[in-house]
Formats: sequence, structure tokens, C-alpha cells
Amino acid sequence: MKDKVSEFKEMLNKNKAKPQAQDEEAPQIAQDSSQDQGAEDLQAVPESEDSRIKELEAEIETYKQAAETQKNMYLEKLAEFENFRKRLSKEQEESRKFAIERVLEEFLPILDNLEMTITHATDKKDPLVQGVEMTLKLFMQSLAKFGVEEVSGVGEKFDPNKQEAIGTEEHAEIESDHVTQVHRKGYILNGKVVRPAMVTVAQ
Repeated sequence: MKDKVSEFKEMLNKNKAKPQAQDEEAPQIAQDSSQDQGAEDLQAVPESEDSRIKELEAEIETYKQAAETQKNMYLEKLAEFENFRKRLSKEQEESRKFAIERVLEEFLPILDNLEMTITHATDKKDPLVQGVEMTLKLFMQSLAKFGVEEVSGVGEKFDPNKQEAIGTEEHAEIESDHVTQVHRKGYILNGKVVRPAMVTVAQ
């Protein structure tokens, strides 16, 4: 009877020990599973960071291209503005130089009449004639301040760009293709011929 009791106790003890063993194994399994998940997470982190870095690099490249485009547009507009400024400055300079051109054209007949009066005067010492000469001289000095000058005349080589030949003649003292007479003076304004001189040229 004693042996039966002992066997029963041993059996109970074994049954109690089995669940405990299972419980001891369960945490180990859970721990192993947790370690595996952690390893997977550690492997996933570098991949995620690498992807984010690539995204940031792509954004930086986009910003660089946008900045380069804006820079090129700025330089282009700056060049256009500089060209416009130079063109405007040139136009203003041209306008300033030739602003009196139309006024000069209106005064040329007056200059011609003054010249004719002096040329046809019989008494060069007449105070009236001398007064006209002084007026003409002052007139030309004033015009010279604005860049007006007379076209070269008698004895000068004929220049079709500045002179208009209305006839030819033989001349003993002036060589061929040179001006022998000036019938009407020509005038230049800052290098531009306002009116060519009317001349006779030696043959």
C-alpha cells in the first residue's frame, strides 16, 4: 500500500512539473521571437535612411536647377537692361549733337545773305560792311560751339561727299580735280554734312 501511495505522489509531482517546464520554455520562445523582430527592425532602419537620403538629394538637385534657371534669367535681363541703357545713352547723345540741325538749316539762308552782302560790297572799309562782317564772324563763332563748321573751299581737293560740282574750268594756278570757286558755302554739324558746298572744279 505504501508503494502505491509513493507512486501516486510521484505521478502528481511529475504532472506539476510539466506545466512549469512549458511555462519556462514559452518566455524563451517569446524572447527569441522578440530578438528576431529587433534584428529585422535593425536591418530595416538603414534601408529607410538610405531612401530618405536619396529623396533629400533629389530635392537638393531640384533646388539647384531652379536656382541656376533663376540666375540665367537674371543675367539675361541684366544684359538686356545694359543694352537698353547703352542704346538710350547713344540716342540721347545723337539727339544732343543734332538738336540744332533744323535750326541751322533755317539760319543758312541768313548766313548766305550776309556772305553775299560782304562779297558784293564795293567799299570794304564802310562801317556798315564792317558791321556785317563782325556779325557774321560772331554768328560763326557761336555756331562753332555747337559743332558747326564750314566745308573746305578754294584750292582744296574736290570731295563729292561734302561738295557738289556745278561746273568745271581750266585754271592755271589750281591743279586738276581741285576747287576753283565756291558759289555757296557748305556746312557740317558734328561730322554730318548738313548742306554740301556748291563749287566749280578745275579740269
